[in-house]
Amino acid sequence: MTIPPVAFRASQAVRAALSAIRRTEDLRFSPDNRLLAIAAFARKRCLLLRIDVEMRPDGPDVTIHDFMELRSDGIGEVHGLDFIDDKTLVVANRDGQLAIFALPMESMAGQHREITALRRIDGKPFCKLRTPGSVVVRRESGGRVSLLVCNNYTHLVTRHVAIRWLGHRTVRNQPLLSNGLDIPDGIAISHDGKWIAVSSHGTRDVKLYRMSSSLGPKSEPVGILQDAGFPHGLRFTRDDR
Repeated sequence: MTIPPVAFRASQAVRAALSAIRRTEDLRFSPDNRLLAIAAFARKRCLLLRIDVEMRPDGPDVTIHDFMELRSDGIGEVHGLDFIDDKTLVVANRDGQLAIFALPMESMAGQHREITALRRIDGKPFCKLRTPGSVVVRRESGGRVSLLVCNNYTHLVTRHVAIRWLGHRTVRNQPLLSNGLDIPDGIAISHDGKWIAVSSHGTRDVKLYRMSSSLGPKSEPVGILQDAGFPHGLRFTRDDR
């Protein structure tokens, strides 16, 4: 099957900002699909794009209107990122911790902004983050969010429950998945919240887990997608199939 090219429009300034990113490791749309955040791993910063995606009969039409480059001492070797909501971003720094940021929402105008983290998360003594490489947000009741993190070189996925109205302070840090994982490098949650997919770089596959209260480090995957090469990023389609 041939995938048709995507129509793409952007100014020369936006194209220059994209060209300057160098090595990237992850990207994520905001929940309202108006922002696209890109992890600039080598440059230790994030690129934020204001974007419109219009679906046409011949395929999607993408326009990038503006950009902003974000720097912070809370953004290191940013290897993974996700939106908590349309205005709040969490980044996973492989050389450090998780950091949560309130995004500047004024006109981007190609600015280069220095921002300060609202919260840094290290996992506390009994669930210490080690080489966090990817993160996915699961929104829960009562103002809680679960941050599921791939700790690349300890072969472990951890869960960190943060409370928004407490400034995203974590109230639970726990190991979640490890059985059979060898460099977990990407993670996704299905839209219906029933499935977790984790890419396993060393075993060259993607492992699927059913979300449940009994899920733990010894849990076996319910399915394995084999022959995936060296998988890194992954997402569920809209219908979760």
